[in-house]
This record gives sequence, C-alpha cells and structure tokens, in this order.
Amino acid sequence: MNSMRWRMLSASFCAILFFLGLAALLLNNNYKKTWNENLKHQLRGHVYTLLQAADYNEQGYLLLPKNISDPLLNRPLSGLYGIVQSNKADYIWHSGSLLGVDQNFTFKPLSEVGIMRFNEVKNFSAVDFSILWEANDNQSIHYQVTIYTDLTPRNNALKQFRQQLFLLLGGAGGILLIIQILVLFWGLNPLKQMQTEIQQIELAEQALLTKKYPQELQLLAETFNSLLKHADASLKRYRNSLGDLAHSLKTPVAILKGITVDENPQEIQKVLDETLPRIEEIMTYQLKRASLSGAGIGKKVIILELVERIKKVLNKVYLEKAVHCILNLDNQAVFLGDQSDLMEILGNLMDNAWKYGAGEVRISTETQQNRLCLIIENNGKQIPLDKIQNLIKRGIRLDEQQTGQGLGLALVKDIMASINGEINLSLSKLGSLKVLIKF
Repeated sequence: MNSMRWRMLSASFCAILFFLGLAALLLNNNYKKTWNENLKHQLRGHVYTLLQAADYNEQGYLLLPKNISDPLLNRPLSGLYGIVQSNKADYIWHSGSLLGVDQNFTFKPLSEVGIMRFNEVKNFSAVDFSILWEANDNQSIHYQVTIYTDLTPRNNALKQFRQQLFLLLGGAGGILLIIQILVLFWGLNPLKQMQTEIQQIELAEQALLTKKYPQELQLLAETFNSLLKHADASLKRYRNSLGDLAHSLKTPVAILKGITVDENPQEIQKVLDETLPRIEEIMTYQLKRASLSGAGIGKKVIILELVERIKKVLNKVYLEKAVHCILNLDNQAVFLGDQSDLMEILGNLMDNAWKYGAGEVRISTETQQNRLCLIIENNGKQIPLDKIQNLIKRGIRLDEQQTGQGLGLALVKDIMASINGEINLSLSKLGSLKVLIKF
C-alpha cells in the first residue's frame, strides 16, 4: 500500500464496487416493485371480473357460477385461484382452478368492507376484497373475495433479471476497472519519466531534468533543477575559491620565501608588515566568497527587520558620528534566500554608508520591472563620476584615511551575481554614493 499506483487502483476498485452494488440494489428493488404493482393491478382486475359474474338466488343470496369468463380461474393448476367466503359458514365458493391443488389455503378473517388488502402467503400473492350483500329478507351478508396468484413466474423473472443484471454490471465494472488502470498508468507516466531522469542524473548520464512535464509536476521539476544548479554552483564556487586562494597566495608566499636570515631585521619586519596583512586580506576575501549560499531555496527574510538590527549595531559602533538614518522600507518586502547572504550584503553596504557618510543615511525600497530594489545612500564626500565604478573592484578604496581593505563592495558584487541579482553605483542626491541592488 506504499505504492501510489496500488492505492489509487484499490480506491477505484472500491468506488466501482460500491456504486455498481448500489445500482444493482436500486435496479433490483425497482424491478421487484414494478412486478408487484403489476400483480396488484392484475389481481384487482380478477376481483372485478369475479364480481361481474356474481348473481343471486331466489332468497337473494350471492351466487357464483362454476365456470368464470376468466379462463385462468377455470383451468386446473393455472396458478390463479379464487375463493369466496361469507360471515356465514353455509357458503363457500372456490374456482375450478383449485382442482388438484394440494395447497391448503386457510381462510382469513374478513377484511374491512370496500378495502382491498394485498399480502403474500407462502409462495402466493393474494388480494382480499369484502362487500355487503343485501338479501331479500333485508339481511346484510358480509362476503369476502380472495384471489391468489402463484409467485413462481415473478420469482423466476426476478432471478433471471438478477443474473442478467449481475452479468451486465459485472462486465461494465470490469471494463471500467480496465479503463481506470489504463488511465492510471497513463496519468502516472510523467512520474515514471521523472524517476528515470533522476536515476540518469544519479548515474551522471545527464545534468538536469530535461523533459516537458504536466503543469502539476513542472514546478517540481523546475525546483529540482534549481537545487541541482545551486549545488553545482556551490561546488564550483568552492573549487574556484580554493584555486583563486592558491593563486593569490603565490606571490606573498614567494616574498616570504625570499627572506634570508642575514638580512637586516628592520627590512625583514618591513616585508612582514606588508605581506602578512595582504595574506590575511586574500584569505578573508576568498573564504567569504566560498561561503556564499547563492541562488537557491531559502527562507523568507523580512528586509526591514534585518535592516533595523544592523542599524542598532552600527549606531553603537559609530556612536560619535550620531548618524541619522531615514528608513523608507516596505514592511512586506522579503528576500528569498539565505539570511547570511542578505546579512553580508546589508552589513557591507550599511557599514560603508555609516563609515564614509557625514551623519545622514537613507535606506529605501522600490519596485522596478517587477523586481525588488534596495537603495542605500549617504551624504559623505562627493565622488568623481569617473571613479565611482572603480569602487566595486577588489581592494580599491578612495578614502585611504578610513580603515578597511576595500573588499566590501566587491564581495557584495559576488553575492549578487550568485543570486542572479544586480548592483549599480551612482551619485546620490544626498551628495555622495547611491547603491542600488536589484534582487
């Protein structure tokens, strides 16, 4: 039962069985009811036929002939039998069809006058009808006419109908089940194809899911491909970072190797002071690049909450600058990705705004071409237009008086590239730098 196919087949089989069984029960009951209604109608007609043949004798009492116009009441063992009894035991009439019948028909209590009473007795259906007959001596005599009909034809017809119904509905149910199986296999075929493709990815025979799937599975396929791309990008990023790290460390390591013991200690110290920070800078940058999560499936990170957290920290770090920060953020704006990536982006950009600004920072969000944009501006020193784009290059700092290694914007650029975003630098109306990032 862990198989979706067998679950759906079992559910279909139970549903077909239930509805066909219900249909068989309703059809059988309706057929039986129709038969019984026809029997009642026929029995009622035989009662009226018998009463039409009634006459009276000299005393005015009811008199019925031996032979009735209805041939079934005259022919022995015809299956239709009539009996007339009265409240006086001196008169009992029965039809000629009862001749040779070993069935012991017991006489019933007289029914209410003018009311037809239908019932079944053993294998017979019967109707009773009572009348009051006025004799010549003004005496009212209660007569009851009872007509019996054999139920064997009805039972045989019901049996035959049930057999035909069973064959018909059974065949229909089998055909429906076969159709359901075919539809099920056809409907689940895309899942089978997806399973096959995933196995091929496991065997390194293909890199992504390439087939076109129904819309119910297409989002799953796209998400799976996104995860594969994210994993592949992370692996490549680690490999590239390690390669870049090894390559970047070649020169500083070569410089350190070139130091000899007989050199001037002051010269050695000078080389170390220049080379070791460089090594630290390279390692910090490359390790941060390697740790980027990239464009994958993450949680929803509310931008406003993270901005306010970083703002509180920076206000403490740069307490002496008394930075006035204006926030114009949509409280519903979210970042779909890893929180550490957004923390690295905001941390670097906001730290630069606090560090290089002159006491005023503005952070806002807007939408451009259905893409969320985050804008960070400050009122620091005016930056020449021809040097703005150089800020994004690794190791470039226009303000040498401030501490730092010039890696912040370069790292933000790498993060934005990894999440398929953009970063643009321009002049702010506040007087200094305006950073716009598009998620």
